[in-house]
Formats: sequence, structure tokens, C-alpha cells
Amino acid sequence: MIRLYHSRLYYLTVRRGIRRLTPAGRIYVLLAALSFVLGLVWLTDTVSGLLQDMKSSARLKELQAVQAQAALAGQDAALTVPGPSILPGLAPLYEQNPELAGWLTIEGTLIDYPVLYSPEDEDFYLSHNFDQEPDKNGSLLIQAGCDPYTPGGNIIIHGHNLKNGLMFASLINYRDEAYFREHPLIRYSTLYEQGKYEIVAVFLTQVYKKSDNVFKYYHFFGADTPAEFNDFYDNIKALALYDTGVEAQFGDRFITLSTCAYHVENGRLAVVARAVK
Repeated sequence: MIRLYHSRLYYLTVRRGIRRLTPAGRIYVLLAALSFVLGLVWLTDTVSGLLQDMKSSARLKELQAVQAQAALAGQDAALTVPGPSILPGLAPLYEQNPELAGWLTIEGTLIDYPVLYSPEDEDFYLSHNFDQEPDKNGSLLIQAGCDPYTPGGNIIIHGHNLKNGLMFASLINYRDEAYFREHPLIRYSTLYEQGKYEIVAVFLTQVYKKSDNVFKYYHFFGADTPAEFNDFYDNIKALALYDTGVEAQFGDRFITLSTCAYHVENGRLAVVARAVK
């Protein structure tokens, strides 16, 4: 009896009410319902994204603390593997993830992160964190084709340009020469060697089609001849947004930091730096 009453009430209040609506009114109700559902989805995604950012930031701070404390402890944290010993500051992190390739720091910025290397799946760390968990923020990663363990050549490191400020978001500020003057040095340590790099050139470019016969910075892994070096060097100097005052020569070691830029489709900002001898 109660169920019958409720069914009757529903029919009278809802079904009949909808039937009494004009066609325009029915469309309005449907649009309102759709807006509510879309708003709920947006809110869910936003909250989920914020929680992911908080988790990512907290974990990165843990990694930074481990790296700093281990480096301070010195030989007590050293890890012996076949070949040279891994730097004390990176040894405990290497034990957690053997795809660790180095650590990158630019003082005065948020960039202070581990760098990963997965040549068999170079895009893996674009969507995964240090712990190899899915993470929209990704990680800093070395492009396949580079040799991150042998001194020399050019190590190309990619990272997302994120609105939350993580990864390579700070890198985009190098479009401004004043920002470069405040942050002219990059510290990058491989597993076995600490390094300091001076910025040679900052430029805006893009990822081109394979058939495009243009300079592609992401194809330069090192120069075997002066001619190869000159081609690379002349191109980055020609593209440079400003003169950093830092020169390079054949035989120098380089790192190239790369992130998304939005001046063109598939745009990139690249920062090329040479090792301080």
C-alpha cells in the first residue's frame, strides 16, 4: 500500500510535471542535469589531481631529503657495484630504483630531482614517478640514444612543463635573460660523478616531422668530429634568445634540458649547458 502510494506520488509530481513542461523547458531540464553531471566529474577530477600533486610533492621531498642526508653522510652511504662506486648521495636511491641515472639541481628554483633512464621504454617516466607508479606529473628522464653513464657527449633530459610548478615548469622562465642571469649554473651528477654546467644557449624550437630537413636539437648526442660539433654549435647559437656570454668548443660535454612550450604546435624550450672543466 505504501509502495503504491509512493509510486502514485512520483507519477503525479515528477512524471506529470515533466510532461507539462514545454519542449524548451524539457531541454532546459536536460541541460541542467547534464551540467550537474559534468560539474561533478570536473570536481572529482580536480580533487583527484590535487591529491596526486600533494602525494607527488611529498614523495619528492622525501627523495630530496634522502639524497641530501646520504651525501652528507659521505662514505657511509656509498654503494659498490661492478665498476666505479656510485656517489654516496645517490647510492640509497639507486637501491630503490636501479633506473636512476643522476640528480639535477638548479639553485633558486624548484628543480631538484632524480633523473631516470629507461631506454627500452623511453616514454615510461613521462607518466610514472620514481617509484614506477602511474603519476600524471611524470619524472625527469633521459632520452633514449644518450649514454648517461659514460662521460662525454650530450645528455638530453626531458620533463613536463606543469601548472603546479613541478618538474620543468621553472625552465620556461629562461626565456627572460634576467632570469638566466640569476640562475646561470646547472648542477647535474651522474651516478659516478658530480658536475657543474654553464648555460650556453636558451632557445625556442619544436619537434619536427621526420621528413623536415631542419636542425633537430634532440638528435645531437655528441660530436665525433669538429664538423659535427660546429653544425650543432652554430645552430644553437643562431636560435639563442640572447647571448649568455658562454662559449664552447669541440670536446666539451653538454647537457640539454627540454620542456614543452606553447609558441607553436609541439613547441619546445631547450637549455643547453656545457660542463665546467
